[in-house]
Amino acid sequence: MRDDARLNVMLKRLSKLAIGIFILSLGLYSCKSIKGTGNSGLISVSSPDVFSSRLKLVIPQEKKKQTLNGTVKMVRNELIQISLLAPVLRTEAVRIEVTPNEMLLINRVNKQYVITPAADLQRILGNQIDFQRLQSLLSEAVFMENPTGWNMKEGNVKIALPVQDETTKQQITMELNRITVPEQKPARINPPSRYEEKELKELVESLEGLE
Repeated sequence: MRDDARLNVMLKRLSKLAIGIFILSLGLYSCKSIKGTGNSGLISVSSPDVFSSRLKLVIPQEKKKQTLNGTVKMVRNELIQISLLAPVLRTEAVRIEVTPNEMLLINRVNKQYVITPAADLQRILGNQIDFQRLQSLLSEAVFMENPTGWNMKEGNVKIALPVQDETTKQQITMELNRITVPEQKPARINPPSRYEEKELKELVESLEGLE
């Protein structure tokens, strides 16, 4: 398959994943974004190891961009946790947790989950994005080293993720705002026992079947 054909398939998959979240949760969807209200200053932190932020995930499409809102949390070298919310109700629809070794994807609407090697993150975000790369992008966007320690940005931050390689013009945008250090370090969760375990391909294809 040619590179541009692969890119189109990946973008359609992401778009249908976004649409599927909304359709499954409410039968409709909204593309309204949440704007951060934090200031654009810096605060001193003891280390660049942990942060929590609101998230706006912008996915390119042929005619318009698709937007998902949620949160992102990171514990350096341990966990990247992304929660995507259903509109209006503001409840979690999808949870993605990535560690250096594995990825957990939970579809709360269909009560399904997948546990798969961390390398499969590349099948969702593109072949340049693995745990270490995503962690580096988040850390470099949020934290700044100073002569005496570290600062953390409080305002809005945008991160561009190429969906295939460094030369592609298409990209997913992660917009972070209201960045804080959480009172408790984010921890991994276990999928509820009533949820059904699926293969990654099965779960994604179930969402791709929605129009």
